[in-house]
Amino acid sequence: MRAPDFSHALVPKQKICGYLLRTDHAEGASKARFFLSRGFSERNWEQLAEALRGQAMADVNCEVIGGRFGTKYVVEAPIGCPDGSIPMIRSVWIASGGSENLRLVTAHPL
Repeated sequence: MRAPDFSHALVPKQKICGYLLRTDHAEGASKARFFLSRGFSERNWEQLAEALRGQAMADVNCEVIGGRFGTKYVVEAPIGCPDGSIPMIRSVWIASGGSENLRLVTAHPL
């Protein structure tokens, strides 16, 4: 299925700084090591947020999974990194409560 409009998708600072770039996070540590090694940083957290939003906005297909908490969209596509690499990333987004507002759930390398 074609991805919905991610242009206004929410990527909270806490999701990036408190999870995806946090090396002492129980679930996010390996993700943090990966993203930090590609040149992303807490100081410029918006750079990762925009890369993930851009990845989801690319002309890619996504898997749609309905559930009790809302509709999840799983996107697998490359992102551009500050170090020049272009790794494949899986990002997961959710629209909950009947809203069309998407928000980032997680992201990790493939």
